[in-house]
Amino acid sequence: MAIRWTPAFTVGDATIDAQHARLLDQINTLLEALEKGLTDHTVNGVVNFLDSYISNHLFYEEGYMKAHRFPGFAKHKAQHDNFIRRYLEFKKRLAAGNSPTITIEVQDFLAAWWINHIQTSDREYHLYIRDHPKSHPEKEAKSFHQRVQHMLP
Repeated sequence: MAIRWTPAFTVGDATIDAQHARLLDQINTLLEALEKGLTDHTVNGVVNFLDSYISNHLFYEEGYMKAHRFPGFAKHKAQHDNFIRRYLEFKKRLAAGNSPTITIEVQDFLAAWWINHIQTSDREYHLYIRDHPKSHPEKEAKSFHQRVQHMLP
C-alpha cells in the first residue's frame, strides 16, 4: 500500500513539505523492498537514508518551530523524541531479519506515524504560524532558513 503526498499534508513551508514528501517516498520504497523480498542490501540502503534524513528533517522542523516561537514546541519535540526511540527499536527488529510481520510494522509504525504526525501535530504549528503573523518576526525566520539550508540533502 503506497502512501502518496497530497496537498492536504502541507504545513505551509516548502522545505518541510518537500522533506515530508521525500520521507513518504522512502517509506514506500522500504515497503516495496520488504514486500518483494529484495536483498538486505536494498533494505539497508533505504534504512540508512531514513536514518540521516529523519534526523535532518527533525532538526530543521524543530528549528523552524523555535524561529517562529511556536508555543507547542516542547510537546512537539517530545513526540519527535518518542518517535526516535521507537524507530531505533524498529531498526533492531529489522536488522534481526525480514520477518513476515516487519512489513506490517513498517505500515503501522513508520507510515501511520508520519501521516498522523503530519496531519495533526505538524498542522498545529502550521495553523499557529498562519494565524499569528506578529508572533514570529520574519527576519528571525528567514535567518533560520538561511542557517540550515546548507545542512539538508
